[in-house]
Amino acid sequence: MFKAFFIRLLAALTFLAILFFIGWWQKDRLIVFLDKHFYEESQQVCVYVLGQLSEDAEPIMLEGFCHIGQLAWVSEAESRLGDDSKP
Repeated sequence: MFKAFFIRLLAALTFLAILFFIGWWQKDRLIVFLDKHFYEESQQVCVYVLGQLSEDAEPIMLEGFCHIGQLAWVSEAESRLGDDSKP
């Protein structure tokens, strides 16, 4: 009984480790994809999370901070992807 449980647990952990590695390895592509397709949603999540962390901050200030942060992440990811494609 325990042997079957540990084999399933090991298989699940291995699968999660592989997914994590692929996600980390392709994180720049993921960042660019999310920016192209889910910019507004990620902006809303960022504002919500920062609003929960800092309750006294103004919403316009949070929106600006999230916008600038997202622009920085995306530009860094695009530059790293551009550097990888050059010989």
